[in-house]
Parts: sequence; C-alpha cells; structure tokens
Amino acid sequence: MLEDMTLQLGLHVHGKLVTRPTYFDWEDICHTYLSVVPPKGNAIVGSTIKLKWLCDNMPPLPQQQLEAHCRAYNFRLNRGIDA
Repeated sequence: MLEDMTLQLGLHVHGKLVTRPTYFDWEDICHTYLSVVPPKGNAIVGSTIKLKWLCDNMPPLPQQQLEAHCRAYNFRLNRGIDA
C-alpha cells in the first residue's frame, strides 16, 4: 500500500512509517460512508478499523462496479476531482 502511494503521488518514502492516532468518530464515519456501524470492542481498535471486519461485512462488488470505484478512488488520490 505504501509503495502504491509512493508511485501514485510521487512521494519519496525512506525509513519508518510515522503515524499518529486519529480522533474521528469511526462509528459515525462508517455509518455515513459504509451504511454499517461496527460493533464496539472488536472491530475498532484504538484509532483503526480491523480489515477483517471490513472484509467480512462489505459485500463483494461486481467486477465492473469494482473497477469504476477503483478508478474514482485513484482520481481522488491524484486530485483529478474535488470531493
């Protein structure tokens, strides 16, 4: 994932990844963007959402729709469109 970001955004990454906690209301964000609220205690750990929970609770998209979502995501990453 970090290599993908490096290639897409042209960022030079050397050394260890620097992260910090986020203080978002993840339940609200998940409800707004995923229409699913993760259960407290096992899906959200600190300021992260477990990938397994996301995989288990998001239905698979048809291939054509998945490709369209990926393209839109890449446009956003590359500032091709405003959010």
